[in-house]
Amino acid sequence: MAGRGHNGHGYRQMWRAIIEAPEFLVCALCYLPIDRSIRGRQSMAPSLDMVVPWARGGDPKDPSNYRPSHYGCNSRRGAGRRDDVKRRWTTTDEP
Repeated sequence: MAGRGHNGHGYRQMWRAIIEAPEFLVCALCYLPIDRSIRGRQSMAPSLDMVVPWARGGDPKDPSNYRPSHYGCNSRRGAGRRDDVKRRWTTTDEP
């Protein structure tokens, strides 16, 4: 059975490129800073949000389809809402 691409090599590459990048990260959904030291399924843990969700035809291999978010923000958004698709995330050197 084919996977969704959220746990393979491509997803790990996106994680390294976005979450582990040296820049300061801001959640694309709530605009609060992301603390990379938090792990697991905690609300403020880092997560990758797909701009166009896989369930809505988003490409899991397209780097421009990912943006950093908090796990809680990403979970609340889910795959059904597309009201914030046009928002862009930014990185800065300091908060």
